[in-house]
Amino acid sequence: MVSVIIPTYNRANYIVRAILSVLNQTYKNFEIIVVDDNDPGSEARAELEIIMKKFKKNSKIRYVKHLKNMNGAVARNTGINVANGEYITFLDDDDYFLNTRLEKMVRLLDENRDYDAIYSSSIVTKNKKIIGENLALKSGKMKNELLMNEFSFGTGSNMFFRADAIRKIKGFDESFLRHQDIETMIRFFSVGKLLAVNEYLVVKTQDDRRNEPSMSEYIKVKENYFKSFEKEIEKLTEDEKNKFYKKNYCELLEASIRKNDKNNYDRFISEIKKYGTLGCDEIIRIILLKINNYVKIEKIKYFIKRVKLQLKIDNKTKKQISYYEKL
Repeated sequence: MVSVIIPTYNRANYIVRAILSVLNQTYKNFEIIVVDDNDPGSEARAELEIIMKKFKKNSKIRYVKHLKNMNGAVARNTGINVANGEYITFLDDDDYFLNTRLEKMVRLLDENRDYDAIYSSSIVTKNKKIIGENLALKSGKMKNELLMNEFSFGTGSNMFFRADAIRKIKGFDESFLRHQDIETMIRFFSVGKLLAVNEYLVVKTQDDRRNEPSMSEYIKVKENYFKSFEKEIEKLTEDEKNKFYKKNYCELLEASIRKNDKNNYDRFISEIKKYGTLGCDEIIRIILLKINNYVKIEKIKYFIKRVKLQLKIDNKTKKQISYYEKL
């Protein structure tokens, strides 16, 4: 059996789509654990309770409520603690699965017993349109690549584990408000290998950004990230360390531009200079981000990507995405 854990906070309007994408799976031996991380008495909790009543008679769905808002890592661990499945996977409340995901993940892990986790290629949508993709091309232990930001599985909804493997590493670090999936996978790579499936099986949406952290919270997340992996970072060469810190401060710099946070902009530029200089590509990206605050040039970028992906994605997958995006 597969336990599908759906942590949710302040996004009740998306939860039906997420649940339906699991109920519509070709593989039927699953349970859905919806973990409600809203505060009791909040409007979001009340709205979600009304929605979940519609699924009350479905024996495959369990609805677990936190006594207070605790964060996404805690919600995922709550799900792990009550899960009964041989396999455990996660689905963010605003993402959804394509219909054969569970069937293919289970079959491939059963056929490859030396792997303890699996991920697939994924599609990115925004405003009901396909805008990008993340391809699953590499299998094995990508610990250093992930630490160096040179490997990505696209979304936390792409994590699919043998239950004993995720429990062996004791689930998620509850001190992480962001980078929860990265932190978990870095620890996982110390004990297991990840199998890649280059097929679109997950859709990540970028419609709702209400749960994004503030700039100050984002800075704390990075500081926690640096502290938690201090030993791993120390094992890197001097060039790798410089590259690591430069990349992370570039991420903070880009976040400050998107949030129009001028107070931290100079600070991050100064930090970046400690570890290297900005390349031409990075400078161009910063300029484009600044322009995008006034003229939405990202729409041009997404249009070009959409044209390319429309030619690449098969009609069956397009129809599924169209169906779920209309919900």
